[in-house]
Amino acid sequence: MAEGFIFNHNRCVACGACRAACILENKWPVSPRTIFTYNEPGLPSLPVINLSLACNHCKTAVCMDGCPASAFTRDEVTGAIVIDDSKCIGCRYCQWNCPYEAPKFHPPDRIIIKCNLCYQRLKDGLMPACTTACPTGALESGETADQDASGRVTWFPEKNLRPSVKLQGDTYPPLRVIPENRFDTDPELIKENKPLKNGEWSLVAFSFLMTFSVAKLISALVDGIFPKTPGFFSVIILAGLLSLLHLGKKKRAWKAVLNIRKSPLSREIILFILYSLLSGATLLYQMPLLLIVSSVTGLILLLSIDAVYLLLIREKLFSCTVVKLSLQHC
Repeated sequence: MAEGFIFNHNRCVACGACRAACILENKWPVSPRTIFTYNEPGLPSLPVINLSLACNHCKTAVCMDGCPASAFTRDEVTGAIVIDDSKCIGCRYCQWNCPYEAPKFHPPDRIIIKCNLCYQRLKDGLMPACTTACPTGALESGETADQDASGRVTWFPEKNLRPSVKLQGDTYPPLRVIPENRFDTDPELIKENKPLKNGEWSLVAFSFLMTFSVAKLISALVDGIFPKTPGFFSVIILAGLLSLLHLGKKKRAWKAVLNIRKSPLSREIILFILYSLLSGATLLYQMPLLLIVSSVTGLILLLSIDAVYLLLIREKLFSCTVVKLSLQHC
């Protein structure tokens, strides 16, 4: 059984009952479900479209694949993507990866919350709380595995993630509901620079210190003069401490290496640890061979840092909100 959401935008009146039911069912202060409206002023020349969106429980779940702590799992019975609160480290990397902005950061607990499709209710023969609360029948749940590309409306791009959501209603000309240029690299789409948020300044500082550290090693390799040990060690230690500041659960930081096979963030952390050990041994033993090895490892580390920020950089380049329904083009 592959369960998902079935949404008919012709019936949705944006009453918010689905969000309220989600809050009551999960005992959350806020709902991870969001209602977006296209043409909110109701201009007569354009259709008014409401979209109630939560997690789409995609077949290709980038939130699950990218999570460094392996906090996400797929329920074998319902196909729902579920997050384990006890494993989440609050790094928010799943937020960077998800093009639908389904994961939400919960400040009181400093972890990620997201729609779990009420998978326990489904196993008990019940429907998700949000669908039972919808007064117009706009939001339902059911099997979506048989839906092909022809069954999707043009204004809800899949992003090649195969979301478990079936959209129904009139098919209008393509609208900018979810920006089609989400993963494009057209510099003309850059409209403004957003300030750093959610502890991102610590990640910027970490990247800068790592770049400086690797540059010092490469400079030493070229000049044949080893850098001063105390200052170099201070840079490494400071970078490591700064990298923890953006985590919601700092004491769980060790779990960030549990998904090295799929998560770029896990690979970055492993490479940082390896680089720190190699560069430290290089300065302690003053061995040219170790200097070469640590320099190469440092370059690989910088590449891994770029891989981690790839989706975040794209998000910064485009000031479009992932699902921003407005009259203006992003």
